[in-house]
Amino acid sequence: PRQPLPVMAGTADSLPSLPQHTLFLCMPSPGEEGLAEAALAAFRGSHVAYVGEWGTGMTGTRELHTRLLSGEWEMQSRLPVPNWPLIH
Repeated sequence: PRQPLPVMAGTADSLPSLPQHTLFLCMPSPGEEGLAEAALAAFRGSHVAYVGEWGTGMTGTRELHTRLLSGEWEMQSRLPVPNWPLIH
């Protein structure tokens, strides 16, 4: 079986010193505008894993979603994940 890769915490500023395999953005807060966008701009790898609501404004920002759909990235798969009841 395939071995899991380590997940390393960092910021947009620390991305150049980290391995550039996959950027993992998990439920980026829309209240911290620019956080996920800065990480995406600084990332030089080829894969982004985004976990969060799509287009609802509950996670990520409109700008982040626009960048992810800009053609620079190609969606490989989309998987449902558990969420809070009555929140879509």
